[in-house]
Amino acid sequence: MKFSSKLFGLVVLLFIGMILMSCKPETPPAAAPQTGTLVSPPGTPLPVVTSAPTSVSPLPTPPPWAITPEPAATATPPADPLVIYDPVNRFRLRILPGWYVITPDPKAIVAVTSISNYDIVHTDDRPPDGLSIQISIGQLGAEQSFEQWLSDRRALETSPENGSSGVTLTESQPYTLGRYKGVTYTAHDPASSKDVMIVYLLTDDRRIVGIGLSPANVPALSEGLSILSTIEVSPKVP
Repeated sequence: MKFSSKLFGLVVLLFIGMILMSCKPETPPAAAPQTGTLVSPPGTPLPVVTSAPTSVSPLPTPPPWAITPEPAATATPPADPLVIYDPVNRFRLRILPGWYVITPDPKAIVAVTSISNYDIVHTDDRPPDGLSIQISIGQLGAEQSFEQWLSDRRALETSPENGSSGVTLTESQPYTLGRYKGVTYTAHDPASSKDVMIVYLLTDDRRIVGIGLSPANVPALSEGLSILSTIEVSPKVP
């Protein structure tokens, strides 16, 4: 599925805005109903899908800021890491035991995969050591360079018109995550005192992987980045 750079930008701003501002966006839902895939710590039975890691279960339609839909199936959590597949953004990665994932419904048009090291379904508030990761993928415009796209994106991420009043960004730095290269920087929101590590990676077929990790100062960050280093993006559909 092809995504325009503009549409992808709106998705990136949505998931970064959610973890920066911790408020409900005013835009209508951009994705179809979500599905849930959970991986829970050994010895703590929680709802997970019973089939292969790439399978999903139908769930009610959540609002665009809700990333914790109730799963529809239960099973004993596997002891080994699982390979999780996002059918909309077309990527897979390996999740460690004790981490939780919600992947989008295959029929969604634009969607975000959410990963955390705490039970995002049954926990209302993030624990002090909790880390939330959100991932979306879009297509770079035919006549657009990655550097131009990044410059435009950083301007939008600090624009009051996009709900980012007061947000500041550190300088972008070259960054390699797994097999992909790109940039990383930190976004800081003075209203919530929250820092988000932002990563943008460029694939060989000019797709952009957008990742937000929040907060950026918890010990679990290194383990989260280790999980992300296993990401493999499927070639875009012709």
